[in-house]
This record gives sequence, C-alpha cells and structure tokens, in this order.
Amino acid sequence: MIYAALTSITMMATIGKFVASRRKALKLTQEELAFQSGLGYRFVREVEGGKPTVQFNKLEQLLAFLGFSLVPTPNSSQSTEVL
Repeated sequence: MIYAALTSITMMATIGKFVASRRKALKLTQEELAFQSGLGYRFVREVEGGKPTVQFNKLEQLLAFLGFSLVPTPNSSQSTEVL
C-alpha cells in the first residue's frame, strides 16, 4: 500500500512539472491557463504543485487543453503482453 502511495505522489509530481513546463512554453500564467482551460486557478496550482489527489476528469481537461492526454503505458519492469 505504501508503494502505491509513493508511486501516485511521484506520478503527480511528474505531471505537475510537465504542466508547468507546457504552461510556461505557452507564456501563460497559472491564472490565464485556468481561465482559458475552463478550470479554477486553485486546481492548476495544485496540479503544478504535485498534489496526489486531484479529480481525474479535470486533469484530463487540463491536459487536453495543452494538447496531451493520459494513456496507460507499461512499467519497464512489466510485460507489454495483453493479459
């Protein structure tokens, strides 16, 4: 259970850094990104801060605005075969 929590924290920290990087590349403030994506400033701030518990549908909306989506990918230690 602790492993899953650490993985979630690490994953959201990575996503947060990615979102911040894309936002900056677009020369947007957090407030501008929130407004233009139809989301709240607090949500954008929390995502960029790596908050491990955010609403998935809102995260999808934010990433879609940036031109990306979340897709499942196998871990390097796991098989890529369909179970």
